Amino acid sequence: MAVKKGLENLLRDLKDERDWRIRKSAAWALGKLGDRRAVEPLILALKDENCDVREAAALALGKMRDKRAVDPLVQMLRDKDRDVRMRAAWALIRIREPAIEPLIQMLRDEDRGVGFRAAYVLGEMGELALEPLMKALGDEGSSVRVRAAVALGNIGDKRVVEPLIQALGDKSFEVREAAARALGAIRDERAVEPLIRVLRGDEAVRQTAAWALGKLRDERAVEPLIQMLYHENTFVRVSSSAALVMIGESAVNPLIRVLKRQNSDVRVTAAWILGEIGEPAVNPLIEALKESDSEVRMRAAWALGRMRNRRAVEPLIQALGDGDKEVRVTVAWALRKIEDRRAVEALIEALKGDEAVRQTAAWALGKLRDKRAVEPLIEALKDKDWVVRMEAARALGKIRSKQAVEPLIKALLDENGKVRQKVVNALGELRDERAVEPLIWALNDVEDGVRISAVHALREIEDKRVVEPLIRALRDRYSYVRLVATRALGKIKDPRAVEPLIDSLKDFSSKVRRNAAWALGEIRDKRAIEPLKEALNDVDIRVRNNAAGALGRLEGEDKPTIRKLGSEDDREKKC
Repeated sequence: MAVKKGLENLLRDLKDERDWRIRKSAAWALGKLGDRRAVEPLILALKDENCDVREAAALALGKMRDKRAVDPLVQMLRDKDRDVRMRAAWALIRIREPAIEPLIQMLRDEDRGVGFRAAYVLGEMGELALEPLMKALGDEGSSVRVRAAVALGNIGDKRVVEPLIQALGDKSFEVREAAARALGAIRDERAVEPLIRVLRGDEAVRQTAAWALGKLRDERAVEPLIQMLYHENTFVRVSSSAALVMIGESAVNPLIRVLKRQNSDVRVTAAWILGEIGEPAVNPLIEALKESDSEVRMRAAWALGRMRNRRAVEPLIQALGDGDKEVRVTVAWALRKIEDRRAVEALIEALKGDEAVRQTAAWALGKLRDKRAVEPLIEALKDKDWVVRMEAARALGKIRSKQAVEPLIKALLDENGKVRQKVVNALGELRDERAVEPLIWALNDVEDGVRISAVHALREIEDKRVVEPLIRALRDRYSYVRLVATRALGKIKDPRAVEPLIDSLKDFSSKVRRNAAWALGEIRDKRAIEPLKEALNDVDIRVRNNAAGALGRLEGEDKPTIRKLGSEDDREKKC
């Protein structure tokens, strides 16, 4: 509708002092209209107190592409509002050639942000800005040279490669860094050797040079980048690692050789890089599983596990028989990460191995969820190592075989609390009614974690016998047990829990009170209405909110209370 208004009406609306929305709509409509008589008024609107109006004015001027707007739009790159600045940049890009010289001058601005915004706009103008920017690369001001290099990198024209290579020798490290980044973005092979020289000799720009060499993906950079893995600076090592990942396949064999070197930290890094490279590294890593050095074999297994490549399964199964314990543990971990059922029998056999291998094998078998592992894992519940017993219980819960119920019930007598907790979790996952009484008994365990898990487990078993024990758990000495008990009773929705949950609205823990209110809302029993209304005055806003929500789920007289609460909360929020 606004576009159909006459020019005069729109120009009048552009000055409307009553409503910024009218001014914004007028600016937008004038841009759509495209009448150049509106340029000067729109330039004035760039100074409007409202950022939305300024943005709409910049948008309109960009559509008109009138060179009179260039200087005012360049100044808008200083605007405090990000959206206004971005719209002014867009407008300048649309106006194109007339904006170049003022933007080149803006590169000299003392405000770093303004200068880089000008560089961004020039970079978006492409070839039109190429010659002025190359000239600016030789400016006496280092900040101008930096911003020119950034813009040239964004343009990405091959003609700027040689000037940028020269800029790698600039006296300002910021210029050298910007030039290196620009060369990485342009990806011209002429930059490889100069960047390698910077990597080796320029401490200030070494990190950026590594990144740029990664972007170039040239195999000449592999060995120099590998040397940087030994550098004392963490950021240089990280950038060099990332660069080797980007280079990919041509870095694989040199990195395999690194696995054989003495420095343990570098071996770890090389294994990580190989794992990130992925497919091209699979076969060399499989071969590395046969190396005489156990450290190499372990790192190779670790990298194969990170890749999760199924071609590695059979070689890793064979490696489970490795003579070195650390290798076997890592291999079991890798097979768990790959999740291929071909490994089940080998992992079952590994349950008879060393302590650490048994632990990892039990953990891996749980992830694979194969019924063949049930009997061996039941046997592992009696292992002398508590971690093995714990992982066996966890695994049996994941496999969910009813065959494991009775052995897990017996394991509730385990001397270790962490084992008992995983046993309780497993019984909860199995959801078998035979476990109800033992889990009720577990609510009296001395370990807080066991009691918490017992509440969770009982909640998962749909059996009326669990209600009274969960009600008793509302009086547990540990507040988190009381909290999960309120959640469980809310899920079960048995009316026997109403009165005890009403009592829990006065628990000293606000989290318990909050969840008690929620649970009463789930049960929807009229007895809870008055206590929930009292809870609207709780000191904790989350308790009040949950009480309001619970009342909203109950029928009848409470509805006006909910509306009143909402309006009061809204006023509080605005204040």
